[in-house]
Amino acid sequence: MSTIQRATKRFGFRYAYALAAAALLVTMLVSGAMAQSIIHAVDGAHGQQYVDHVSEMARKFSTETGIQVNVMTASGHREQIAVWAAGGALPDAIDIVSDNGLGFFRQGLFMDLTQFFDRGSQRLDDLIPIAVEAFTAPENLEVQPGAVFAFPSFLHNYNAGYNVPIFENAGLVFPSELGEAWNWETLRDYARKLTIDRNSDGRIDQWGLFIPKSYLGWGPLFRHAGNPIFDRDVDPTAAFLNTEAAIETVEFLAEMTEGQYFVWENWQFSEGRTGLSYAFASNTAQLMADRHLTVDYAPYAYGPGGVNGSEFQVAATAISSTTEHADLVWQWLTFLWGDPSNTEGMINATKRIPAQISGLTLFNDLASDWAPNIHVVAASAGLPGSGLRPIVRDSRILGTISNWVHQAIDGQVPAFSALTTAQEQVDAIFRELAAN
Repeated sequence: MSTIQRATKRFGFRYAYALAAAALLVTMLVSGAMAQSIIHAVDGAHGQQYVDHVSEMARKFSTETGIQVNVMTASGHREQIAVWAAGGALPDAIDIVSDNGLGFFRQGLFMDLTQFFDRGSQRLDDLIPIAVEAFTAPENLEVQPGAVFAFPSFLHNYNAGYNVPIFENAGLVFPSELGEAWNWETLRDYARKLTIDRNSDGRIDQWGLFIPKSYLGWGPLFRHAGNPIFDRDVDPTAAFLNTEAAIETVEFLAEMTEGQYFVWENWQFSEGRTGLSYAFASNTAQLMADRHLTVDYAPYAYGPGGVNGSEFQVAATAISSTTEHADLVWQWLTFLWGDPSNTEGMINATKRIPAQISGLTLFNDLASDWAPNIHVVAASAGLPGSGLRPIVRDSRILGTISNWVHQAIDGQVPAFSALTTAQEQVDAIFRELAAN
């Protein structure tokens, strides 16, 4: 059963009204009832401020060009794309993210935009390379290899961060000031020193490090150890789990968990009870300011592999392969994501890194008001070891890896046994995918 078939079966009733509305809009467009009009399906998961920004830009665009952009949102946006496709009612422009974009492109839902980048004022060279990579079909893909199937808008990633008062009270040098001395040994030492019983009641009530207990949290550590989990970030064909560096990574996580130096839920950090966080996004400083907490940014600690890069998810907007208004949609996307005069509004709305290289200086200028060292968020795109959050063809791959890594972290299975078993099971999935 295909992704579209599964989504239609699971979500068809839930989105019946939205599908009918989209079909009606498409019918109106085709009939000419709404001349010079396009539909942009925005991803509400990016936040209401993002939706409001796109809506405001649509009004501005209409005033300047006379082209009407109808902005629509839907909950469960990723599943909704499959429902629209199954019903033959894809909107003209569709928000996607790097995690799912390649899968939808493989199903033929999006146009190759290379022709537009080649002939227009917007060039691929104007974009951060990692953002282009996120929406470029691999050369060995069975469908349009090398195609660029979306216009990148912004990047999302995590770095390290720290609670400034907790560090000051502990008399520890800030990670942002340590340079190459900010490594796993220092991280281990800091996490131990910051895990304490603050009120002397015999129970730990301050912890060293918050790290999400998911691939988003521990996945980059494999890179830092010198062992990215997969052979490549986009549509990987092999995993490397039973290696010395991978075992060292999982043993490090298990050791810190056993000592209770890690916490896996964010509330401890957001309530000022954790010294370090390994989930510092570009909007974290603002969120913590709302809680009257003073925080700052640092790169990840250098791992045994000598690198401390970040993993990125990239947002973008694709053009439907069924649209009859491709040129109008391209004009809209160029205005929305490529016009430097609109970049400041996007940064203020999303608190994310713009995909346009020209927007990085503006991001750092604006972000300096949020936290002194927030510039490391954008700078991490160029750090050794940085890459894309893996874009896998089958969800079982990451699910299998996560299952065994978590068992090892929790001390249920030795790291070597967990990773060896995970390797065997993931190899079997890759062989199945290759055969099909």
